[in-house]
Amino acid sequence: MINFFKRKLESVETREFVLSWAFLAPGMFFLITFIFLPMLFAFYYSLCEYTGYEPPVFIGLDNFRVVFQDPIFRTALINSAIYLLVTPVLIFISIVLAVFVNQKLPAIHMFRVAYYIPVITPVVVTGIVWRMLFADDIGIIYTFLRNTFELDIPFLTAGRSSLIIPMFVTIWRGMGYYMIIFLAALQGIPQQLLEAARIDGAGPIREMMKVKIPLLRPTIVLVSVISSINALRVFEEVFIILGETGGVGHQATTAVVRIYEVSFGDRIIPLLGEASAMAVILFAVIMILTLINYYVTSRGGYQGEA
Repeated sequence: MINFFKRKLESVETREFVLSWAFLAPGMFFLITFIFLPMLFAFYYSLCEYTGYEPPVFIGLDNFRVVFQDPIFRTALINSAIYLLVTPVLIFISIVLAVFVNQKLPAIHMFRVAYYIPVITPVVVTGIVWRMLFADDIGIIYTFLRNTFELDIPFLTAGRSSLIIPMFVTIWRGMGYYMIIFLAALQGIPQQLLEAARIDGAGPIREMMKVKIPLLRPTIVLVSVISSINALRVFEEVFIILGETGGVGHQATTAVVRIYEVSFGDRIIPLLGEASAMAVILFAVIMILTLINYYVTSRGGYQGEA
């Protein structure tokens, strides 16, 4: 028996199995500790009355009833859905930039770096800068429009319309990241297909629409799903630019900002049970919309290998 296990441990398959799990173990540990376990706790706390100071008390679905009756959270969900409009804009701009930086032009690498700089800029710094640009009364852009064209536009206190500024910042920060993804996909397109299209008389636009876009469809699906998820759980841009309440009267707040406000906002006693219920609802919404998004964007088009 001992010899059997010894031979088993010395086999190539066993060594590869042990080695594989040795490499996976650190990642699995952090994934379970910081992702899966917090998710399970959030599901459990959503069914409890919990403030963080006392042990949770099971109350069933009462938190969900309270959350669905919260007009601010309903507004936040609507605003999060509106925020999804950044996804098609991001895809379009990222593809255009990827096509541009894929050209063999002088100093093209400088353009790639320049477009990617917003991605690596800390979001806190970015948010503060854009808030200073659009702030009422003292913002540079606000002051310029008021003094030059006599336009008094309250960018950050215009209710739901104030979402335009964080959405613009999200697009500005994300286009470089998705540009790199599309650039990698463009460079993976077989040159034989492009040469065949040119021989058949296809111009740049026709080549783009009939060859490149169909071959980019898997990447478009990927970017669409990732950017949609990020849009639904946006926090930093809205929180820093519009404040903890998402602008005047919570009119421009989003789901995650509302969850933060209920959990850690200006409260003596945090309502972690209700916040967990909001998080569970947002998780369900993200899952449903992600499946719908994947189904819609992956239908038709090129289905073979690029």
